[in-house]
Amino acid sequence: MRVFYINLDRRTDRRAYMEAQFEALGLPAERFPATTPADISAADLAPATYGDARRCLTPTEIATSISHQRVWRRMIEDGNPHALVLEDDCELSPRFPAFLAEIDRAGSVPGLVRLETRLRSQILSRRATRSVLDIGLHRPFTWEWGSAAYIISAEEALRVLASPERFRVPIDDMLLSPDSAMRVSGSLLQAVPALAFVPEDGVDEGTQPASVRRSDVQAERLLRFEDEKPKAKVRKLAREVRRIRRQVADIRRVLRHRIFGRTMVVPFARDPAT
Repeated sequence: MRVFYINLDRRTDRRAYMEAQFEALGLPAERFPATTPADISAADLAPATYGDARRCLTPTEIATSISHQRVWRRMIEDGNPHALVLEDDCELSPRFPAFLAEIDRAGSVPGLVRLETRLRSQILSRRATRSVLDIGLHRPFTWEWGSAAYIISAEEALRVLASPERFRVPIDDMLLSPDSAMRVSGSLLQAVPALAFVPEDGVDEGTQPASVRRSDVQAERLLRFEDEKPKAKVRKLAREVRRIRRQVADIRRVLRHRIFGRTMVVPFARDPAT
């Protein structure tokens, strides 16, 4: 399977961290230069415009989305049916090579398989849709943010790239949130246990050095959140009204999630399979 990792030219610390892991795992990977706000072109955004995207996202968030989308375009242009996409701050499981080999042997993947965990609680289907070796692939009923490690099919990538809606929310929200206009029911699965780990702020677990944990996106996001605070209560109330409306309109779906789903923190497969 083709493996890409996205890395800013200036983040040589993260490049060294990732490449040391690839070497230890014997996993061939291709570095893909991350897009910066200065690198954004009209072709990246079409049929939307930069002004359209800026109404929803910060410049760095737009560039991050474009980084992922440029990887997808490379995958499609090269005729790859699917690819593993990584950001450059993941701790990788020793089970990765065997998992990817088995995926390749099976010959197909659903639209998107999320492989990371940030050790946050979410609701997943009790039973795995399928298993790859000792890794279960479960349907998520809620979501955990983060697009640092996933396998995407060419078909799914083409579908998202064709939509002008792809710059309305950050990349992880677009791909993973149940409320996303981009997400198709049944096209997303979560690996349990996860094969990549990105610790939340303040979490001591993980092998990432302190410099690697420093985010290039978080500072801009925090500024945007500060600017939006006066509107936050109104938006929260609107979200709650929409949530109640959805539950009333689709009570069967809500009951199905309660019956067939379970709340859990997806563990990280830090140790080799036994």
